[in-house]
Amino acid sequence: MQIADEQIKKDIVNQLYWDARVDASDVNVEVSGGVVILYGTVPNSMARRAAESDAWTVPGTNSVSNQIAVAPMEENEAPSDREVETAVKAVLGAHSSIDSSELNASVVGGMVGLEGKVDEYWKTLLAEELACGVRGVGGVTNKLTVVPKDSFMDRTVAEDIMAAMERNASVNSEHVTVRVEDGTVTLSGTVPHRDAYRAAQEAAMYTLGVMQVKNYLTIGTPEVRSGCAQKPAGDQPSRPEEEQ
Repeated sequence: MQIADEQIKKDIVNQLYWDARVDASDVNVEVSGGVVILYGTVPNSMARRAAESDAWTVPGTNSVSNQIAVAPMEENEAPSDREVETAVKAVLGAHSSIDSSELNASVVGGMVGLEGKVDEYWKTLLAEELACGVRGVGGVTNKLTVVPKDSFMDRTVAEDIMAAMERNASVNSEHVTVRVEDGTVTLSGTVPHRDAYRAAQEAAMYTLGVMQVKNYLTIGTPEVRSGCAQKPAGDQPSRPEEEQ
């Protein structure tokens, strides 16, 4: 049964007010056909991410456009760019999964720029998340590149992703198309709910050999496919048109 937009909006607003990480008084929510738009201001990047995550948890949400802005701190309260840069480098250096000697962080006007290399894709996201949690950070530009320690064939990477999805009860791999080209994974298809969306995303994120993930999955009612089950893409599949 389709959930009314008014109910989705009400549930998201309640979720935002429940979440201690978010000051919901300055966040606005619009919903149309299950498409959620968030706008307003929050004090930091962590709150902005938390608001988007909260919207995704509500049944009936099909997509989220996060237009929330991070409000600048009062001049007498805001740490200097040098202080923010020092704090970002410290938090990256303290995490055991990240080799901070291969990374560089710079800060201009509270905006963090991350450059350098990591050996696995998920570490680029971890580094960004850690930087977002530092006081005074208004946003992160993530230019980290993935340089795997070993070489991987695209077909092997695709097969590993498909196998991971097949082991996960949340996602039906027959409704997801996986293509891999030069380490870049493209996911497409339709999944029934957010848990399936997240499971497919994580199957790609945490697979060795993945250098980038483009997730074009939509949430809805998957089309029923006839014939044989989906097979992983070959080493040189065609790339779908870019969304942007």
